[in-house]
Amino acid sequence: MMNQVSLNKKLMLSVLKACGDLFEEVYNRQRQLVPLGQRVPTLAPDAWVAPNAVLIGDVDLYDRVSVWHGAVLRGDLNTIKIGSFSNVLEGAVIHAASSSPTGLPAATVIGHHVTVGQGALLRSVTVQDQVVIGDKCVLLEGSLVEKQSVLAPGSVLPPGRRVPSGELWAGAPARRVRKLTKDEIHGIVPPGRQLCAARQRRRRGVCAPRRRGGGGRRAARAAQAGRGPEGGRRPGRWQPPAPRSPFPGTPRTDA
Repeated sequence: MMNQVSLNKKLMLSVLKACGDLFEEVYNRQRQLVPLGQRVPTLAPDAWVAPNAVLIGDVDLYDRVSVWHGAVLRGDLNTIKIGSFSNVLEGAVIHAASSSPTGLPAATVIGHHVTVGQGALLRSVTVQDQVVIGDKCVLLEGSLVEKQSVLAPGSVLPPGRRVPSGELWAGAPARRVRKLTKDEIHGIVPPGRQLCAARQRRRRGVCAPRRRGGGGRRAARAAQAGRGPEGGRRPGRWQPPAPRSPFPGTPRTDA
């Protein structure tokens, strides 16, 4: 039995090693943008969405927004808006209900310079500018996080709860811990800027995975400059055909 398990592991590793080139992001077959009727995702030209992230329905991404791997933004029932320089990290889920039981706005609105941590869940909430939502946080309908605030990882914000500006909250349910210092407030934006810089590198292809057979930094720089590893011009990379309009009779915007 143990020999069979060991053999299966070796076989799987050999298959992954042999097929390593197949897992490059440029060939990911998952659909990123999913229109639903008249609800269509809208992205700024310099917004970035990871290949395996999904935007469904009425989702608006402003300038320099990044949505990282495995995140899901569901605007199937209401609007989701994310402001400039904000980052939605891996595995986060953002949703908007059709209506809120608290009577507050049901749309999900996230301001500028906001970081939504890994595995966080936001549903029909309002998050103002310069806020950090920690990993695994849960924000329920009608909750409000005011500007320059921090939610510690694992916090649960009940429906209709408000986090005042400049405070640190933690716990399940979340409660006030203390006021943030000036240094902590000034430290909210730089990590988000670093994520934006990393996202820009991914857009340029510098962070593309290394192919089997090496190449390293020299190959990455050559790929960025449009040259092959030996200095010659590389052949053009295959691009998928332009998608058809999701609505019959609607003119295509790329024409």
